[in-house]
Amino acid sequence: MDLETTIALKTLATALKLADDSTSRDCFDRIETLLEAAGEDPADLSDRELIKRGEHERVSIDDDGSAVVSLYYPLKSGTERIAELKIRRPKTKDLKKMDESKSSDLGKGAGLLAALCGRAQSEIEDMDAADFALCSNVIGFLQRPPRRTGSSC
Repeated sequence: MDLETTIALKTLATALKLADDSTSRDCFDRIETLLEAAGEDPADLSDRELIKRGEHERVSIDDDGSAVVSLYYPLKSGTERIAELKIRRPKTKDLKKMDESKSSDLGKGAGLLAALCGRAQSEIEDMDAADFALCSNVIGFLQRPPRRTGSSC
C-alpha cells in the first residue's frame, strides 16, 4: 500500500473511531454498521437483520459458531418438551445432501434443519411456521463467514 493510501486509511479509521491498524475491510464493516443503524426502529427490523446484529431476543450465537434458538411454540416429542434448538454451523456435506434430496424446497429445508440440530425430520415438520422461519433465517446467518477483526497481512 502506498503512503497516500495508508494515510487515507488511517484518517478514515480515526474518523470511524477504529484502531490505527484497522484494515479497509474493518472500515467498510463499520460504515455498513453505521448505515444500517441510522434511524431504524428495532421493532421494524427483520429477524435476519436482528440475528446479524446479535440483537434477536430468541437467538444467541455460541463461541463455537452454533446458535441456540428459543422457540415461540415449543415442540413435543413423546413426553419431551423441546423449548430450544441448538443449530450447528452447516458443513458442505449437509448442503450437498440437501441439494441431492428429491424433496420439495420446504422438505429440503426441514431435512437440513433436522440434521443441523440433531432432531428427527418428523419433529421439525411438526414445528410452528414462525419457529421454522426463524430457524431458517438462523441457518442463513450461520452460512456467512465470520466478520474479520484486527488487521490483515
